[in-house]
Amino acid sequence: MFDIIFFANVCSAIACIIMVAIGFLKKKEQIVIGQCFQLGFLGAGNFMFGAVSGGIGNTLGVIRNLILPKSKKPLMWKVIFIVVQIILSLCFYKSTIEGYDGTNSVETLKLIYWIPVLYTIILTAVLDTKNVNVFRVAIIIAQSMFCFFDGFYGNWFAFLANILTVLSNGYSIFADAKAAKKANA
Repeated sequence: MFDIIFFANVCSAIACIIMVAIGFLKKKEQIVIGQCFQLGFLGAGNFMFGAVSGGIGNTLGVIRNLILPKSKKPLMWKVIFIVVQIILSLCFYKSTIEGYDGTNSVETLKLIYWIPVLYTIILTAVLDTKNVNVFRVAIIIAQSMFCFFDGFYGNWFAFLANILTVLSNGYSIFADAKAAKKANA
């Protein structure tokens, strides 16, 4: 028998391993490539969990990560990706609210549903930064928000990975600062 929750958790587990490992990468380009794989698996898992806005956000994240860093018009692409995320989320929002049958209140769902949109805005805004630590701070903020999202949908692998991603990125920021201080001494 096909158990969609099992397969959703497998996709999430693979994505989570990638997500945490990304926090230890040194170059922003490596982080962005790793995120494409991570977001692909997370998106598949989110769609299987019924977390449509998360699936949309992750799918757009892969496309964004492939286009934006190489673009000669990053502001235009940033606006396009944010607007598309908002429009698609609005299109699926009503069907998600009406089809929701979980134990949490619909009012909570209305707030939780917008976390992927905020996530997209945060990461899209800093994707073209040259400073890897600015990008890491954005990841820390975005993943902290996704703790609530994944917890709400019962995606416990992703919930744990969000926490570990915050820690791995925080560690990398600290290690970079320590190395810079040592180099300047």
